[in-house]
Amino acid sequence: MNRQLELYRLEVADLDAPAPEKLQIFYRRDELVELQPEFTDDEQLTLQRADQELLRHIDVFASCTRFAEQRRQRDISPSRWWWYLDVISYLLAGRLAVPSEEEIKAGKWTGKSEERAER
Repeated sequence: MNRQLELYRLEVADLDAPAPEKLQIFYRRDELVELQPEFTDDEQLTLQRADQELLRHIDVFASCTRFAEQRRQRDISPSRWWWYLDVISYLLAGRLAVPSEEEIKAGKWTGKSEERAER
């Protein structure tokens, strides 16, 4: 199995890791998106399962960094959904305030419902 993929799988499973180590998961996932076209069927399945595990524990991971700041600094595309866990978590929690793409890119939206209500 691809070493980066195995590390990603193990890191996602370690819910007790400190926030800086959790942040490494997102950088590793960026690396995997580049390697993914070369993955075997088994590796694709492993990646899918690790991604599902990441989403299953979204609240643990969504609080490990300032995602809006990361996205703004690195100009991260929404296709790299793992950098939008704060937005996904917010929407899954049943909140109806959906930020515009401009708000997300500008880092003006932090996922707090009272922010949208004040505008």
